[in-house]
Amino acid sequence: MDKPAFSTAPITRQSLVPLYIQIADALRAKIDAGLLKPNDKLPSELELISLYQASRVTIRLAIKYLIAQGIVASRQGKGSFVLAPIIKHELGEFRGFYDQLRMQGVDPETELLSFVVDPAQLPAAAAGLKGVGKHVIEFVRRYKTHSQVFAEIHAWFASDAVPTRELLETHPVLGLVTRAFGGAICSAELGIRAVSATANLARSLQIKKTSPLLLLRRASFLSDKTMCEYSEIHIRAERYEFRLQAKGPLSVTSAIHDFHKNKVVP
Repeated sequence: MDKPAFSTAPITRQSLVPLYIQIADALRAKIDAGLLKPNDKLPSELELISLYQASRVTIRLAIKYLIAQGIVASRQGKGSFVLAPIIKHELGEFRGFYDQLRMQGVDPETELLSFVVDPAQLPAAAAGLKGVGKHVIEFVRRYKTHSQVFAEIHAWFASDAVPTRELLETHPVLGLVTRAFGGAICSAELGIRAVSATANLARSLQIKKTSPLLLLRRASFLSDKTMCEYSEIHIRAERYEFRLQAKGPLSVTSAIHDFHKNKVVP
């Protein structure tokens, strides 16, 4: 396959924009135009130095800038590679994780890593599942786009029947709960926070230990307020974005408190 053509045309050395940002923007333009696709390797440092007539330090700053934006990732000893586009998750509507992806045109690859019927221990947040059905099902599934791992879901749900492995491999979590309880899911509670990758999650998500992750915790409830599902979804922070539309009218506090001077600042 022919290498994509690169041009130094966007680079202006008299510009007030730092040279490394101009180079990063030029590379990003090639990615946005489809000349560099997810999983493609960027030209080497030496090639970029030659293409843009820039120093090694400038090229490395440009790559770091793209990495910080979640556009490329560096693989030790192999170079820098283009990442798939950031996935945006719209909050405010009750949809499953898989359905959110499909709504954006993302068709993720899924891999069932494990499942257990009636696990010996449940997380404290999932204790409400006991007694809701004859069984509690626990499973772990990994998600990929463009062959790049971006999320792992650890889910527990109540069920009267034991699902087959095929069902767990082919149905989203809330789809499995719907099969068990019909259309009785009526509400959910969501929480999002930042965590560091454990050793196990780092291996599964193909990142470094302690790398930042987004943790989405979801508890789903039946019409009688009993819990039917609990999930913990760990997502690579550079690959995902949560969004929420806020409707007006705008409410603004009229003053703030200066704790050092103990007075109100207008």
